[in-house]
Amino acid sequence: MKITRNKILFLYGAALGIAVFLWIYGAGVLDVTADAWIFKSDIDLRQHYLGWMAFRNSALSFPFGLIDKLSYPHEISIVYTDSIPLAALFFRLISQLLPATFQYFGLYALLCFILTGGMAALVLGRLSEGYALPMLMAPCFLLSYPMLQRTFYHTSLSSQWIILLCFELWLSGRAKKSPLQRGIIWTALGVLCAGIHLYFLPITLCIMCASLLEECMVNKKAGASCVILPLLMMLGALLTLAAFGAFRISGSGDYWVGDFTMNLNSFFNSLGKTAFLKGLPLWGEMQFEGAVYLGMGLLVMLLCCIIILFLRLKKEGLKTALKGHPRRISMLAAALIFLTVSVLPTVTFGDKLLLRLPYTETMNRVIGIFRSNGRFAWGLMYILIFAMALLLGKVKKRGIVIALAGICLILQAVDYGPWIREKQQKYSELPPTYNTVWDEISLPEGYKGFVMFEKDNTFRMGTAFYAMKHGMTVSNFYFARDISALTDASEEEYKAEILSGNADEGMVYVLDRETYEELKDTGLHFYKTRKCAFGVKTPIVGMEELKDSDLDEIKWREKNK
Repeated sequence: MKITRNKILFLYGAALGIAVFLWIYGAGVLDVTADAWIFKSDIDLRQHYLGWMAFRNSALSFPFGLIDKLSYPHEISIVYTDSIPLAALFFRLISQLLPATFQYFGLYALLCFILTGGMAALVLGRLSEGYALPMLMAPCFLLSYPMLQRTFYHTSLSSQWIILLCFELWLSGRAKKSPLQRGIIWTALGVLCAGIHLYFLPITLCIMCASLLEECMVNKKAGASCVILPLLMMLGALLTLAAFGAFRISGSGDYWVGDFTMNLNSFFNSLGKTAFLKGLPLWGEMQFEGAVYLGMGLLVMLLCCIIILFLRLKKEGLKTALKGHPRRISMLAAALIFLTVSVLPTVTFGDKLLLRLPYTETMNRVIGIFRSNGRFAWGLMYILIFAMALLLGKVKKRGIVIALAGICLILQAVDYGPWIREKQQKYSELPPTYNTVWDEISLPEGYKGFVMFEKDNTFRMGTAFYAMKHGMTVSNFYFARDISALTDASEEEYKAEILSGNADEGMVYVLDRETYEELKDTGLHFYKTRKCAFGVKTPIVGMEELKDSDLDEIKWREKNK
């Protein structure tokens, strides 16, 4: 096998990804039989793991992504637990070969670091000659806000390599193969996005369409591709979603459109995570979704590049810089699109609202599919970094450029130091086990499910974990899609059964204080945990029943949470 520069750069970036991952998170999270640390992490990671557990416990059928263990008796797709559907399906198919406790999120996060590092070095190599500049800039894609923010929070969204893959397909010319090959590539990208996280679809679609724009400017006969290929990409995504059962249930509720936008200060707002620049105010707390802080190293590099660009434009003018350069025009067009869609419909700077565009309820539902539109700023961030690499790659004084890149890399690592140390401490000592309130009271075996009147998400996560470990179901869960209309209707049905004296012997009815007061005279036998009361139809031998005087000992969820 011939060792080319591209292969060396990719392998370097991949090795770098392994080193950075182990430096930050350690090897403990790679133990597939260890899952207690997940329940000491963000609540969303628990959702993702429990989605996998429920999917593994479900019978395979078609659509093959449906589970009924977390919203019993309703089925919902694993797409809405953000459990990385393609990974979940792969491991579900070999489930019999896996240990009883198995989590793949540590392995997948490592894979994301490997591929992000490799793809970053490869794309940078397309934009500059030699090895030094790509190798010095590649670590900045790993020491970046999206990677550090999303890993073990929205782990599927740490798949930043998907975005970089599109840039590689564009810049390498691989997206200009034969019609059949192109069709396969575009369709496969749609499948990949929908099978990992749907938010990558509009981002990658924009990048790939920018490559078509460049092609059309060079070849006027390429117009048909501009229609067919994006349709194939969307078709691949739609078929994947359908195969995973994503369309079997409809959502409802408030989409909060406009709350998850990118703030115009995002490129230099660290949100208090780094060493040099402290956090700046946001217009709304959910604007962390659009966080794309560059890091001090890339900010210094950006300042230098602005000076270089100003001097070049002063010499040759903007028209000359763009004329005869369709790729530059296409990149600029993509950047403007990413900027526009990531800040609308509420344009903000800091805590100031600059502009709010009105939209109808129909538009609210359509836009609500991608309500966290601040994430589209990732595409803009990468275009900005690649533009810097391209500009520095054309500077003749290579020694100065390499020295600048080295200094910027050091600044980047130092700047992210506090956040990295926080993560190192968090993942250095992983808990050996995780026990729920149901383990604490030694709930007898034989129950088939929990009916959840208690709405606290953290408590529901613990209950779902216990249920999945013991082959049980839960009636309600925290999903990425609001199905409260269905679960609320089921809750009323369960309540009517209890009030009519027809409670199910196999169910544990988990109650908040208000529901307990409503049902306490229905003939159920009630008991307590430290977080809630629960009722069963048949008394539990050896367990003391709940008295009204015990109610104040329970740490009930506050209603506003």
